[in-house]
Amino acid sequence: MLNRNNKIQAYHTSSAADLLKETMADFKITEDDLAKRLGINPEKVSQILNRKAFVDEKTAVKIQEVLGISSSLLLNLDINFNSEKVPNN
Repeated sequence: MLNRNNKIQAYHTSSAADLLKETMADFKITEDDLAKRLGINPEKVSQILNRKAFVDEKTAVKIQEVLGISSSLLLNLDINFNSEKVPNN
C-alpha cells in the first residue's frame, strides 16, 4: 500500500497464533485448558502461540472442532505469515 510519501508500506501479516490468542482471551481459555480440550501437549500449544511451531492439518482440525475457527483459515494464516518471512530474491 502506498503511503503519503508514495513509499510502499508493508501490511502486518497475522499468524494463526494471533487469532488463537484473541479467541482464547475472548473465551478466557488458558494454554493448559486449550491443550486439554485439543488433546495435545501443552508444550505444543505454547510453541504455536509463540510462533516456534505452526499449526499442522491435524491440529487445525482439532481447533476447528473445539473453537469453531476454520481449519483452512488457520493453515492459510500460517502459510501467509511464513511466506512474508522469506526474503525476495
